[in-house]
Amino acid sequence: WKLSQNTSGSIIRTIWGGDVTGFFKGWLEGMMRVFPEASQDPKLPPKVLPLSVLEGIVATVAVHLCDSGSEIFGNVDRLASSVAAVCASIGALQSSKCLGIARVLQVVDQHYCPDIIFLQAFNVTWLQDPGFQAFWRFMEQEHVYCQIHQEEKYEHKGCKIFARSGTGMPLTFNKHLTSVCKRLEFEDGFLDQLK
Repeated sequence: WKLSQNTSGSIIRTIWGGDVTGFFKGWLEGMMRVFPEASQDPKLPPKVLPLSVLEGIVATVAVHLCDSGSEIFGNVDRLASSVAAVCASIGALQSSKCLGIARVLQVVDQHYCPDIIFLQAFNVTWLQDPGFQAFWRFMEQEHVYCQIHQEEKYEHKGCKIFARSGTGMPLTFNKHLTSVCKRLEFEDGFLDQLK
């Protein structure tokens, strides 16, 4: 599933109902629709495994938030329409999309102060936009930044992670252990151990 103005309703309703299996069914169907050749590629499973683990974590957290946050979100229709409005505000053009993402993340960062922010399928061309560059510089000043594995042949290069920095924060960035973990994914047999 690709979260968009048109798909947000069905995705939110699936998550609201706690249907993680349904979420993954939609995720796999969406992947097969976009990449029909994927099922024939023997090299694909090791690449999909880390992404599917991350999607599982995101889906589980989203289910938990919806389950415990009905007083905050109201009802499923209200949440679905709000997510659809966010998707619509981001826009389809690359320039409006990157600025829309920056705007949404700034609101989330200011109002909810998350300890960690994941930017999945980050597009490196966004960094060429002056408005997005300003947002990026702010994020780098206020957070510890980490780059997860990237595919050089794609514009959408892996996952970016920002962890809030400063004294008294619940997460502590360990540069050495992070570099060890980043090297692990390139070692022979590591992904096989996760299966």
